[in-house]
Amino acid sequence: MAIPRIASGAFADILDMGDGSVVKAYRRQRHTLRPVEDWRDHEALTRGFFEAEAAAYERLSEHPDLAVFAPRFLGRIDPAGISDLAEPPEQGYVRHCGFRLERILGKDIKVSRLPEPLRAEVETILEWLRDEVQAGHVWDASCFVPESSSLFTLIDFATWDDFTDLQMLLEQQGCFSDEQRAQLSSWRNAS
Repeated sequence: MAIPRIASGAFADILDMGDGSVVKAYRRQRHTLRPVEDWRDHEALTRGFFEAEAAAYERLSEHPDLAVFAPRFLGRIDPAGISDLAEPPEQGYVRHCGFRLERILGKDIKVSRLPEPLRAEVETILEWLRDEVQAGHVWDASCFVPESSSLFTLIDFATWDDFTDLQMLLEQQGCFSDEQRAQLSSWRNAS
């Protein structure tokens, strides 16, 4: 049976694996308005974004009191190796840029659209995630309410702080220099 895509975001697709889990698979995509000069640079930005989120989920396992507010992390996966996709993305997936999570039923909503006082409770947990798990930029998060094991379940709670600056640099230059690529690789590896 073909693996369906059940959601798509700015960088990734959510694939229903049919066993109670999903894969967040990061797409190969252009990150600038200008034509691609070197796909390595665009993939490096995608990898940085992926790495920030995957590393935050891995660190979250050390904080069981916070982990109840996120889907259970089931490990990293290479989405480029997933066959039998119902709707493969046009440019494919970036190698080794995917992870598997517990599937949360229902529809997610941006935290900024939650009613008070629930939004205040969620924001308190987001601040805790930012501080304890070093989740980076947490304010683009969404959550599932109440179809989860806790009062709410957060997703997209860890985004890469340096992404926008590097995306603008790539837009201006068209490609990264070798020195910039090396620096970018060292930042990602430090996550």
